[in-house]
Parts: sequence; structure tokens; C-alpha cells
Amino acid sequence: MRSRAGALEAWAHIAQALGASGRRQDKALATDIARFVRTTPFATEHARRRQREMMKADPTRRDRGVEVPTALAKGAPARGVAAGSDPGLER
Repeated sequence: MRSRAGALEAWAHIAQALGASGRRQDKALATDIARFVRTTPFATEHARRRQREMMKADPTRRDRGVEVPTALAKGAPARGVAAGSDPGLER
């Protein structure tokens, strides 16, 4: 599982770098990478596991559906990914 989490993080870094490019083709590729990674079985299970953990931590929280790692939520990585601080990615 650790290598899969590492792969997920690596893809997030790649998508982030491509998304920061000034080239339209790079931005499109970043979006495609993020979409692909979000649909992998590991990423969806990882998101479900995080959702369950959040529900355990705060039982008053209403289920709003499965959350995907923030680095991949909108097709572009979140700010904390480059520094490795994204809580959605296990180490």
C-alpha cells in the first residue's frame, strides 16, 4: 500500500507541474492525469477510508459523499502537495 500511496503522490506532483505550465496542452494533460488517478481503485478506496476516519473523528458530521484526495479533487493538485503536506496522501 505504501508504494501505491507514493505513486498517487508522484502523479499529483506531475499533474501540479503540468498544471502550472503556460502551455494549454500541458494543462489538458494535467486534467486528464488527475481524472485518471481519481478513478483508480486505490484512490477511491483511499478516499473512502479517509471519509470513514473523518466520520469517526466527528460523528456529528453529515456524510457528504466520498471525498477524493485534495490534490486531485478538481483536476489540479492542491497547494500543499509540492511540500508533501497534503493530508489526503498517506506516506
